Amino acid sequence: ASRGPNGKVSNCTVTDTYTQTSGNYSGGIIGVAYRTAVEGCDAINTSSTGFSYVGGIAGAIHGQASITNCNASSEISSKGPYAGGLLGVTYEQSTISDSNATGNVVSTYAGDAYVGGFAGAIYGASKVTNSCATGNATATKGQIAGGFAAISYGSSSITKAIAMGDA
Repeated sequence: ASRGPNGKVSNCTVTDTYTQTSGNYSGGIIGVAYRTAVEGCDAINTSSTGFSYVGGIAGAIHGQASITNCNASSEISSKGPYAGGLLGVTYEQSTISDSNATGNVVSTYAGDAYVGGFAGAIYGASKVTNSCATGNATATKGQIAGGFAAISYGSSSITKAIAMGDA
């Protein structure tokens, strides 16, 4: 975890790894980023598994955190409500730009869940721009799935985004 207010994770590459937690916040680079900038990082051929908040780069970002110019080539598996190819959830005016997610995302949660090729959920005036998702998002027990994001609300925005996977 990273807790700013001026935290920074930059120019890193993680390859051929498996990240697993029986709890929340599992990511290929960072579990949760609060008021932290994640820049120029890649998670290549990785796998992240957890209960909730699971993503290829980060499980969750919030508190005006950011992800810029990052790429995740990951297989994501969640037993809980938030999972995405790049990140599980973003909220509190966080931003994601110029980033890509490749790989499949699966959630086996039986309750309300959000599964996306790029992000499970985009909340709280967060913004996503210039980004792409190419993996499939699968909600195995009737949850909400989206090729790019399962849900976006609360003045959040998604612009110049592409999703090429199935949901």
